[in-house]
Amino acid sequence: MLLSGAAALGMTQRQRIELLESVEDTLDFLTSSLTYLIHAEKPADTARCCLNRRVESLG
Repeated sequence: MLLSGAAALGMTQRQRIELLESVEDTLDFLTSSLTYLIHAEKPADTARCCLNRRVESLG
């Protein structure tokens, strides 16, 4: 779909390849950002869980 739209706009093959490479770079960036955020949340969740257990055991 992306390539057919690019062809309809009269983009050259080289421009379409550059467009695909740009899309690939963007997807790689988003994937790595989401992976980082997911892994950054895990220690916080673990610490929060441990704290909740300690509070419950005191109560």
